Amino acid sequence: MTGRLEITIDCRDLAVMSRFWTRLLDYDDAQPMDDVYWAAVDPKGSGPRLVFQRVDDVAVGKSPIHLDVHVEDLEAAAATVTAMGGTRIDHTPIAEAGSIWIRFEDPEGNVFCLVRARSNA
Repeated sequence: MTGRLEITIDCRDLAVMSRFWTRLLDYDDAQPMDDVYWAAVDPKGSGPRLVFQRVDDVAVGKSPIHLDVHVEDLEAAAATVTAMGGTRIDHTPIAEAGSIWIRFEDPEGNVFCLVRARSNA
């Protein structure tokens, strides 16, 4: 089976959330599909399409799925995320299983990790 990965992010504010994630991932600006969905693509053509879906309800509890964003300079990326409106959860990076990462929340409280890129990743 061959498939194409698309990531859908539920959010209350399409503009805020699409701007945060497209800037973080260096994607093209999200374009409205209609009044509920906006979509953004990777200009390099290698990453999945991001779809932002406006929802009225808020998920409660920890999601079993989150995004790991791999970066070269962990602390520089952490400063950028914070300046863009993300909230740092871990004051000290976590080191486990040969990786180092910091957990964050995006502007609507969804948890994701910045992970220091490894050469064998």
